[in-house]
Amino acid sequence: GEITREQFQDMTSYGYDPYGFINAILTNECSQRINFDILKALHTLGKKHADAINFNAKIVVSDVLHENSLTIQKQVVSKFNLASNIISTRSRVSPADWVVVGAGIGTAIMDMPTFMATPATTFAAASGNNAIYCIGNIGRLKVYIDPYLEFDSTSCLVGAVGTEQSPGLKFMPYILADQVTYPSEALGGQNLVSMTSRYAIAPAGAHPESLYLGFNLKLAKVDGVEATFEA
Repeated sequence: GEITREQFQDMTSYGYDPYGFINAILTNECSQRINFDILKALHTLGKKHADAINFNAKIVVSDVLHENSLTIQKQVVSKFNLASNIISTRSRVSPADWVVVGAGIGTAIMDMPTFMATPATTFAAASGNNAIYCIGNIGRLKVYIDPYLEFDSTSCLVGAVGTEQSPGLKFMPYILADQVTYPSEALGGQNLVSMTSRYAIAPAGAHPESLYLGFNLKLAKVDGVEATFEA
């Protein structure tokens, strides 16, 4: 990040800390990148698990009159519960604790009677600069929205937290945020602020993918014809 002499003068004259603003921006960018890398690694492991067991992510719908949005929503939640039970059985660690979905799927399951929304005060305090945020609980599963997914994305990722000793994806930070401020000759002596972050994200243990299951929901009619999913 960089700041010109004029910007520095204007901001300080009104009581603002220009380097504080730059530090906040760079810290946010670092945290967003870390969250993005973790989610990408989790989706990779979840897809690997789903492919290994040929997980069926189809939701069957019919043209009869009793079919409505609520019955489809229940089938979506049933897929989450199925994934949770598979994780519990295959990992032998624990059932799933969380599910990550796009905004469309998240909005759809918020209409479920069993959905418990996150209180507004808790939501505001927990969101902050996080790239992923919890909207509530559906049964035992915490529901998180991934802002990197398209609104109409049907991607779902179900996973268990596990423990430090259990297999799974491990985040190993070395230096979360290292800031350096120095003058730049190319910019006439204006100060440049840089921030670096060093960390490792790696699957560890035997079959670490067994704690996660990733899939794309698909609608299919009874006769096998694929339909369009609309959250």
